[in-house]
Amino acid sequence: MKRFIYILAATLSTMLSCQELTIDSQPDAPLSIYIDALDSYSLAGTAPGKIVFNISSNTPWTIKSDSQWCLPSPAMSASSSLVSEIIVNTEDNPDVAPRTATLVINAE
Repeated sequence: MKRFIYILAATLSTMLSCQELTIDSQPDAPLSIYIDALDSYSLAGTAPGKIVFNISSNTPWTIKSDSQWCLPSPAMSASSSLVSEIIVNTEDNPDVAPRTATLVINAE
């Protein structure tokens, strides 16, 4: 009788140890994105320079410009990242007229 109980216990132990366990090292957290950019920027018409700001997010994001003379880099995160520095490169303004560009940032 003892032998049967021992075999049964060994079989149960083996069956339990074959379970697939899932360990999630990153708990579900609310999605968040923080952008330290200003609402608007004013630049000189010639040699306007660069605009720099940061995006802090725990989810992937993209950034797009509606104008070819104002391009952000990088335009997207490879994956969720802690902090990304965004550099917005701008081109000279050959016209005298003021111009505007809008940057739109989307997060998943």
